[in-house]
Amino acid sequence: KALSRPAGFASHAGKGVEGTVEGRRVGVGSVQFIQQFCGEACSTPQGSAANLEQIASRLHGEGCMLSAIAVDGKLVCVLGLKDSLRKDSIEAVRLLQDMDIRVCMVTGDNESAAHAVAAEAGIGPEDVYAQVL
Repeated sequence: KALSRPAGFASHAGKGVEGTVEGRRVGVGSVQFIQQFCGEACSTPQGSAANLEQIASRLHGEGCMLSAIAVDGKLVCVLGLKDSLRKDSIEAVRLLQDMDIRVCMVTGDNESAAHAVAAEAGIGPEDVYAQVL
């Protein structure tokens, strides 16, 4: 079955989206956006906002960027998304560095995810600029 069109849809650039679907208030976006969207009521199925922080911390530590979904003030899903580098990207970074060209990484990803990808590409931590919108 296809979802109904949302009512009261709003987009929050770089943060998330919200609307009402079939009478239920739905938010999709960053963990921070979902925490604001839910307010004090935001909780995981286990019933604690602290669980959300633990989930986010673990996934960030694995180099993931996160998206979350909440319905009617309850967290229903946390997605850990991880970029994978193309083999030729690693080679391109190495070739540029061999020519004494400083290679920097600028990304909207969180610090942990950005540093994980940069390390894989051979880019030093001092050349990583994360959470840039």
